[in-house]
Amino acid sequence: MGGLGRFLDMRRHEFVTVVLRLLGLLCVMFGAPRLVLQVTALLQALHSLEWNLRLLPENFNWAQSNFGFSLGEILIGFLQVIFGLYLLLGGRWLRQQVARMERNRCFECGYDLSGIETGQRCPECGVERS
Repeated sequence: MGGLGRFLDMRRHEFVTVVLRLLGLLCVMFGAPRLVLQVTALLQALHSLEWNLRLLPENFNWAQSNFGFSLGEILIGFLQVIFGLYLLLGGRWLRQQVARMERNRCFECGYDLSGIETGQRCPECGVERS
């Protein structure tokens, strides 16, 4: 099967991992420009105060706008980028919560642990079953 067939054959655990990573990518894609725009506006505002701070070059006029900056927007953009990176790198805690909803599944790889005692290791990835 081609690309779509591979997607349809995914186990639930793999599907959740792909969806979390896509959400992480979207968070980074939308959060990073917001963060850059707001930090640039902050630097431009500081530069316009004429405190002789050399934060920006003299010919840095393209960032001047009527939008201004907001510390709340900077914080939201920063948190959005951090959360997006967490999801892109796997979002382990969230994946564990989804695996916990499915009984007898490994938290790490989603392997069916039926018949394996608590305290033994997953035969697929070696994580101890709790």
